[in-house]
Amino acid sequence: MTPKFTNYEEVEAYLLAMPKFSDVGGRAAHFALDQIRIFCDAIGNPERSFRSIHVAGTNGKGTVCSMLSAVFTSGGYKTGLFTSPHLIDVRERFRIDGVMISEQEMLQFFNEHASAIEKHPITFFELTTAIAFWYFAKSNVDIAIIETGLGGRLDATNIIDPELSIITSIGFDHTEQLGNTLGLIAREKAGIIKQGGRYILGELPVEALSAIQEHARSVGGVHVPLSKSATQNASDVESVHIQINTEMVLAACEALKIDFPMKSSQIAYGLQNVRSLSGLRGRLERMHPELHIYFDGAHNAEGLHSTLSYLNQHYSLDDAVVVTAMMKDKLTERVVKELEIVGRVYYFGLNLPRSASYEEFRAYFDQVEQFSFSKEQVGFILELAKTQLVLFTGSFYFYSIVSEWMESPAYVP
Repeated sequence: MTPKFTNYEEVEAYLLAMPKFSDVGGRAAHFALDQIRIFCDAIGNPERSFRSIHVAGTNGKGTVCSMLSAVFTSGGYKTGLFTSPHLIDVRERFRIDGVMISEQEMLQFFNEHASAIEKHPITFFELTTAIAFWYFAKSNVDIAIIETGLGGRLDATNIIDPELSIITSIGFDHTEQLGNTLGLIAREKAGIIKQGGRYILGELPVEALSAIQEHARSVGGVHVPLSKSATQNASDVESVHIQINTEMVLAACEALKIDFPMKSSQIAYGLQNVRSLSGLRGRLERMHPELHIYFDGAHNAEGLHSTLSYLNQHYSLDDAVVVTAMMKDKLTERVVKELEIVGRVYYFGLNLPRSASYEEFRAYFDQVEQFSFSKEQVGFILELAKTQLVLFTGSFYFYSIVSEWMESPAYVP
């Protein structure tokens, strides 16, 4: 029976009931392009109706996508942005010029395509990918920035034919799905480079770089060099990788300047206002104007190393507190080793099937303390944060809990 949706709450409930990678891992994913192609064909192939930039990478891809979105919006172009995961509201995944899709448009999609949803089996990520394609096509965006979900070659987003492909970084993540060497992981991500397509690469390990170059040669890919003028451009997205991220964004602007001309002042304004123009949240985000409390979705060893390296330039990590929440498949010796330089570490267990428990985390890091948002712990955190660093980090699914706590007048001044 074809599902009927009378309001957005029903749409949201339908989406939330679908198995997700955050809940059950690989069982919620479909590493092939047949389902998404069949579904998009059934709804009129919206992916063919807009121009795009496709971004993959182990770390940094979400930030680079947001930077690109901000710059193209600043340049006067109607810019779509599809990212994952969402932090609080599923509609965060679909933005145009930084603004989320409306509840009414979500309802419109589900009612227009209810029969296709019922007829064709599709995963949560495939469905959200199709919603993004439909929304951007319907809205006649000038360009859309599309972030891969997992890997690249068999990722649901990989049915687009982009103007440009970008691979930000290669590290060990999702090895069960992508392979257990940097070369294998790189080959999967290299799959976003299309026949004769232009591509940009971040700083990559030699093994990963050679694997990507081998794929690029086989499809006649055209390499676009990084822009070395990045030092002249400031950004409001702090990171030890801000230089390389900016170089990739400026290289993209240079590569597309004939079809998408922009003034240097527009590019600079976009880079300086990434958070407000793109809606970026959860990446080294300061959660309170007077307290030194940050959230960063550093969910693997490379990400955590980058975040702590940046913060170490501004704070004494010996006196800092880190509160982390992680998925079981992210919990490794390399991750906990990064935490050894921090003064005090707490662990918070998320209520998700994939989440690591306090006991599982403690088996790797016996100096950890359990965090429960108790009055005593919160009091300690708030007092410390007046002068020292408190970092909430790990899974992006931790963000909604932290932000809800920060907005509670009972705790935060």
